[in-house]
Amino acid sequence: MAVIQKRNMPLEKAQRREGEPRRHSPKAWIEGFERPIEAMTNDPGDRHILAAAVRAHTHLIDTYNRRHFPDASLQTWEIEVRGPSAVPRGVYDRDAGFFFGKLLEQAARVGVSLTCLLQALAKSVQASLNTSGASDPAIPPGCGGHG
Repeated sequence: MAVIQKRNMPLEKAQRREGEPRRHSPKAWIEGFERPIEAMTNDPGDRHILAAAVRAHTHLIDTYNRRHFPDASLQTWEIEVRGPSAVPRGVYDRDAGFFFGKLLEQAARVGVSLTCLLQALAKSVQASLNTSGASDPAIPPGCGGHG
């Protein structure tokens, strides 16, 4: 795992960092983006993200880290960067029933109530905004879950 070498991360933490997104969003996992990294002109630490977006033929990168994706580096690929709250809000505005259905599916997949999932998502947003290097967010205590 590259994150182990790049950030000197313990194996268990690196496995969780990769495993959790795969478990929660298995269809969102992208492979085969390594070669296009060299063509990316955004921040070197986040070129793999832009390369994965190009490989997946997406038009949106969902991140709080907008400064690592200047407009000039996105124009060639016709990709837009927005904050994470913009995506769920847009889905909710288009179809609230679909939005809540997906939240219920995710809660069931990880074995927690919708309330606990929403608490975990809120904690994730808070951790993303925290610049002190908070640990990876997890399901709140008392909510159970499996994994």
